[in-house]
Amino acid sequence: MNISFAVISDIHLKSKTTKDEKKFKKALEVINRLRPELDAMIIAGDITHGGKKSEYVKFENIYNEYGNPNAERIFVMGNHDYWNGLPIKMAQKRFREFTGGLIHSHKIIKGFHFISVSTEGRWRDGHFTSKLLKWVKERLEIAKNDDPKKPIFFTVHQHIKGTVYGSEEWSNKSFYNVLKDYPQVVTFTGHSHHPLNDPRSIHQRDFTSIGTASVSYIEMEKGKVNGSIPPRADEFSQGLLISVSEDNKVIIEALDFVNEKIISTPWVLEDIGDKSKFKYTDDRYKCGIKPYFKGKMVKLKDVTSDSVTIIFNQGKHKDFIHSYKIEVINKITGKIHKEFLAFSDFYLNKSKTKLSVKLTGLMKNTKYNLKIKALESFGHESEDYLTATFETMNKSRIKTITDNIMLCVEYLFPSAQKR
Repeated sequence: MNISFAVISDIHLKSKTTKDEKKFKKALEVINRLRPELDAMIIAGDITHGGKKSEYVKFENIYNEYGNPNAERIFVMGNHDYWNGLPIKMAQKRFREFTGGLIHSHKIIKGFHFISVSTEGRWRDGHFTSKLLKWVKERLEIAKNDDPKKPIFFTVHQHIKGTVYGSEEWSNKSFYNVLKDYPQVVTFTGHSHHPLNDPRSIHQRDFTSIGTASVSYIEMEKGKVNGSIPPRADEFSQGLLISVSEDNKVIIEALDFVNEKIISTPWVLEDIGDKSKFKYTDDRYKCGIKPYFKGKMVKLKDVTSDSVTIIFNQGKHKDFIHSYKIEVINKITGKIHKEFLAFSDFYLNKSKTKLSVKLTGLMKNTKYNLKIKALESFGHESEDYLTATFETMNKSRIKTITDNIMLCVEYLFPSAQKR
């Protein structure tokens, strides 16, 4: 291979001791084992959680002990790295002092151009001056003129809006118009913590965009009952290994640091400067394969006057089930009372056969039918579905039961009531 490098982001080291230190160490150890002869290490921002000196000291100590000393460092600042109350220039000075990184850089490594930029302030969605955009454009021209058939690697913390999974919310649109004339550009962006298991973490339109997930924890889109930071979110840690072959073929492998393995089939970019050869495009939304159910079991527990917990067999798909659509239908009227969306546990890479979801906001003393459908990443629903029927409790009945229990307690233990 011509070059080999790793990309990670969103380490979020904190002043107090947390799992993040162990995760960072393990990420570096896994990368070293899989790719001992590493040419470069890219970190796409949010190295620290608050830009504190103590956090940077942790980073420096861990990286110096576990990082590959021969790998070129390409580190950029994320918004969290400014959360220290310092003026922008002082925050940047601290970053340079402890990481050895440059705020913005253009490096040529083994003949390949690496352009990296830091967000210029603590704003969540990023801030990039017109001066910086002009500088990036100039650097891109230099790289393209050097060899238009080679990929140009571009790193920034925030996703570029309208590209990868997570870029609708966790993004900045500043760079799109700068990059759109360079189909050979491959971007690496973090910030959202969205998982690399999802095929939408690579995207091609005018250039190639790749999400970098997070070393620290997972976060996904809002609107699901199990939360945008889903259950066992801290049992997650991911990154990327990239290699480029002699014929400029780019091979991207997604890494699961927790389970110490490559997640799935690598993404491969061929004929990098030819948009007509792009295969990770929006057209994938049209040709997704529908999931299905093999086991049809649904169990109900903890039924109250306004909630129920459902446990059901997870669906099947050639890749994985992303989430479920659960309709709670009033059995008398036949109308949908409420619709819930819930993530599966695909992001753990060790999905359980059953999933448990709590549904709330139901009406008391009401009979309901459940309908559960499985969804894959691009939104295609299963044609079959799971069903169940249940009835919520009456509040007054719950109060009567409670009152009866208290009467029994008073009868059996009268002295306890006088204390």
